[in-house]
Amino acid sequence: LAIAGPRLGEMGSARDHVLLLDTSAWMGARTRQGILLDQAKNVALRYVNSLPASDRVMLVRADALATPVTPFESDRRAVADALRRSQPSTSALNLEQALGFAQQAQKLQSRKAGEIVFAGVGRIPKQDADLAPPANLRMLAIPAAGENVGVRKLSVRRAAQSHEREPVPQ
Repeated sequence: LAIAGPRLGEMGSARDHVLLLDTSAWMGARTRQGILLDQAKNVALRYVNSLPASDRVMLVRADALATPVTPFESDRRAVADALRRSQPSTSALNLEQALGFAQQAQKLQSRKAGEIVFAGVGRIPKQDADLAPPANLRMLAIPAAGENVGVRKLSVRRAAQSHEREPVPQ
């Protein structure tokens, strides 16, 4: 029953959820199934579709800045379309800022706060490792192999037209 999330005594009480989609540069890493962001979108879409019809969802793209893409929305198609249009950015994830934004949105714009849901790998800098998660945080973790993403091989060769070095004037 706990997994199903029953709501005894709260019939008809809609909740407002904030879905944080990790769109950091790391989410552009390739896997056999595509890029990591594609996997995060699929997991997030399954989550959105599992919610009661009365619940609303705000989609926020999380990278260096938390960027709201939808308001608290009950139209699942609008949220799904916004999810599908998401692309990886060129910046690192600032999870602390994204969680702070989600909490603030629920406090100021929400009728009744639901979950803050993070969909992504969650690679954060060491200084953010001690971050205290909010009590209503749910992680939809995407497994990612590898420690680094970047240049793996570099080679240098002389151009086909080699020029003689010109003397430097003294």
